[in-house]
Amino acid sequence: MSLFVFGFIGALGAALSGRGFRAAAQGRARGKGLAIAGMIIGAAGFLFWAVVFIASHFK
Repeated sequence: MSLFVFGFIGALGAALSGRGFRAAAQGRARGKGLAIAGMIIGAAGFLFWAVVFIASHFK
């Protein structure tokens, strides 16, 4: 159960980082590099969760 819940935290982090990146690109905020890093880490976390979830359900 916790693997299902925590998998979506990576997707949420990537989405929020995307909003931060857009704000930085428009000049409303700073931290464009941190937003890019957040998107990469969030996407990687979600992809890891997806692979583990699929692998554990289709043995």
